[in-house]
Amino acid sequence: MMRNTIKLKYIWCTLFLLLHWGFVKAQPICVARQYTVRDGLIQSNPAQILQSHNGFIWVSTWNGVSRFDGRDFETFQFDSLLNQHMQRLENTADGNLWMIAYDRHSLYLYDIRENKLINVLKQYEQHFNTPLQIENLYPLSKGITWVTLNNGGCFRISDKECTVSSGIQYITAIDDVELGKVSRVFEDKQGEEWVFSDKGVSIFGKRTISSYPFVYVRNNG
Repeated sequence: MMRNTIKLKYIWCTLFLLLHWGFVKAQPICVARQYTVRDGLIQSNPAQILQSHNGFIWVSTWNGVSRFDGRDFETFQFDSLLNQHMQRLENTADGNLWMIAYDRHSLYLYDIRENKLINVLKQYEQHFNTPLQIENLYPLSKGITWVTLNNGGCFRISDKECTVSSGIQYITAIDDVELGKVSRVFEDKQGEEWVFSDKGVSIFGKRTISSYPFVYVRNNG
């Protein structure tokens, strides 16, 4: 009798665990929802989706930028632009947004607090007398952003001082070594800025490390 009771308890425990496991396993891992223009999204062809430091979701489209707060979309269009298509969005260290226009000729800083769009490299467009061709953007945690160009050379920009000329440096060489075409900029744990190009590897403001064009880097330890 005792043995049968133990077997019965074992069977009930097994059934309970199986039912419980089946219930847990049946729970959805995530909930997916599709958002369209009917929900307030400004346009149905997003170019990029980015989460800002304060948690908002920003969506760049062919017809402006939408911001999502988890419930509603807010639309941002800029009167100063003939074309509202923003191709690239990136966070700055102090909570604003970098925006690259669809043609990659212009770099804008969107000041979120002032609701103001600033064409950061406009003076250089006029100086070179030719449209810039922006290739990539490397925002660093220290508040410096590097902007690389298709035809070589790059800009080193202070996020907080980008509206004044002293906050922007046009760089073609480091330690008297020509940069060439920059492929990556990396900030290490000490805050040093490593610049990788087809001419080698340099630490900005210090020295050239190698003339070999490395393409991969990571912090160790």
